[in-house]
Amino acid sequence: MVEPTCELIKELRSKGLMVSYLRLDNAGENNLLEARCKSSDWQFNITFEYMAKDTPQHNHMAELGFAALGNKGRALMIWANVPFKYRFHLYREAFKTATDLDGLALMKVKGKIATRYEHMFGINPAWVKHLNTFGEAGTVEVKGKYTSKLSDCGAQCMMVGYAEQHDGDVYRMWNPLTGKIHVTGEAIWLKQMLFKRKVDEEAAEPGAELGVEINSVESNHDNDHEEIEQKTEDTEDTEDAEKKTHDEIWAVTLVDLILKVWRLKEVVMKMKMKRMMIKVVQPPQDQVGGPDHLLTFELKWLLQQ
Repeated sequence: MVEPTCELIKELRSKGLMVSYLRLDNAGENNLLEARCKSSDWQFNITFEYMAKDTPQHNHMAELGFAALGNKGRALMIWANVPFKYRFHLYREAFKTATDLDGLALMKVKGKIATRYEHMFGINPAWVKHLNTFGEAGTVEVKGKYTSKLSDCGAQCMMVGYAEQHDGDVYRMWNPLTGKIHVTGEAIWLKQMLFKRKVDEEAAEPGAELGVEINSVESNHDNDHEEIEQKTEDTEDTEDAEKKTHDEIWAVTLVDLILKVWRLKEVVMKMKMKRMMIKVVQPPQDQVGGPDHLLTFELKWLLQQ
């Protein structure tokens, strides 16, 4: 921050605009700025005025200017229907454009009504004659030296500002797919905003804010619900089939159990058993491995003395 500020002061001095006073708080970077301005590298004859802590009223013009430009930058993004998730990528461009446009405000100084640029620099920027809407969509050539013949030669971008140190019809265009800024003077304007309308980001699919019809999005959601219901029905049918198969195995094994008990009864009668007790235990369904493992017998008897 220190060196760019010194370079800005030097540029203003070269245009005949002398900076005599700087009012700022006593933060560390501001103390470093004073040291650099008074160093042998820059040798600026500037008087520094420091404010007390938490006293913005002592520098109210600058503080109000920051708040006003911040509100204008947010208004630009809201007007352009920029979704909240993209505002973190575009707020620098929006605030920079808001600052540039703020210089076009008319003011009366010493009886003369003119823009702030004219009062300060004597002339308006070149892009004043080529104003365009923030957020307007335009096709920008993105074809490079090594781009294949089947790749796209252009991309739909969004106008986010004016290029400095260029002709007035050179714009800064933001590509939402790559996040890059293209500086170009050959954009083909689509006569519409890139983000056509404000959408509910929590409910909308990716790309809905770029102009996809809401009806198609809703139909996609309906198809998804139908698929989910179909999958649920298939799952229930599978569970019913597994349960039915398990019941059939249990019934067959029960018949086999009765036969085995009948044979055991004959054996026990032959051994002259006094008492016989049979205990049947059914294991869990997930542990069923076959008829031999399905049932467990416990026989207890007392032989006659």
